[in-house]
Amino acid sequence: MRKPKTKLCLPVEQVKVLALTDHDTMAGVSEAMEAARKFNIKVIPGVEISTVYSAREETEIEEPVHILAYYGSCGPARYEELDRVLVAIREGRYLRAREMLIKLSELKMPLEWEHVVKIAGNGVAPGRLHVAQALVEAGYVENLKQAFSRYLYDGGPAYAKGNEPFAEVVVQLICRTGGVAALAHPWALKNPLTIIKSLKAAGLHAIEVYRSDGKLAGFSDLADTYGLVKLGGSDYHGRRGDDEPDLGCVDLPVFDVYDFLKLARSIWYDAMKGMLLNFAEKPVHVNIDELLRFGKLNDDTISECSPSLLDNEENAAAEFEAIRLKLSHIMLNISGLQMSVMSG
Repeated sequence: MRKPKTKLCLPVEQVKVLALTDHDTMAGVSEAMEAARKFNIKVIPGVEISTVYSAREETEIEEPVHILAYYGSCGPARYEELDRVLVAIREGRYLRAREMLIKLSELKMPLEWEHVVKIAGNGVAPGRLHVAQALVEAGYVENLKQAFSRYLYDGGPAYAKGNEPFAEVVVQLICRTGGVAALAHPWALKNPLTIIKSLKAAGLHAIEVYRSDGKLAGFSDLADTYGLVKLGGSDYHGRRGDDEPDLGCVDLPVFDVYDFLKLARSIWYDAMKGMLLNFAEKPVHVNIDELLRFGKLNDDTISECSPSLLDNEENAAAEFEAIRLKLSHIMLNISGLQMSVMSG
């Protein structure tokens, strides 16, 4: 995990839209959106949530599953509910990292806890990637790939569980908070078919099918079978190593982009409408904080979630115009200044 500012200081001429999906945190979204404006890049606020899947008939068998959440410009509705889950996961990551270090020490590969924390960065919960980097720097392995394939893979000799919630619960949480829920890198799963079926029943919207080495036809077929939008991403982490894919290296077909936007804008429209109505009815700071969490609110922000791709475009546009009218009459006292909510 790297700071968004580092991620965006790259040759990004070909990148027009970037989804920031750090592991188990949205702390960098505001900074990323601010930095992206300098490059004329649109940032989609998101998060990659660590979960586990456990089949009911085999409760002793758990498999790590990563669920991507994509939100509109205002971020999640009911943000506090989502953040409580993310905080619990991050706290579990500290315990998990310590357990990994204990196991590595037993394997005669001791690492300093302080060094792993330093690699992770200030305020970042250390994960397997940071432990893997520490193994490389200590000379125990040649590269990150070797660290994972030998010691840190799921169920490996230095693997440890964290405090992750069940995957179905997280999918339902993303749906509840106005996000698009997508299954990340399904090719890494041991039981993808079972997991996809279960998550679809929980409300899963999309699945990653495209990546830097091309489309995985098997998962494209599964997406068709279960009515899931096909997505893809470079999974860029800012490491800049030989095994790191370039930012924007995945070619997503235009029709899949359209399918995503049609789905996402419908979901984001409903989420933003709810937040705006909630504030219009109760214009208190706790509600405006929710709207302004990732940036200022103006006509451009609302337009990004406008119903231009919705079936009921005319009715939805009228709804938003009525909300905009309500907001235009609301004044807030910010730092002693009277300001309109809809000031540009």
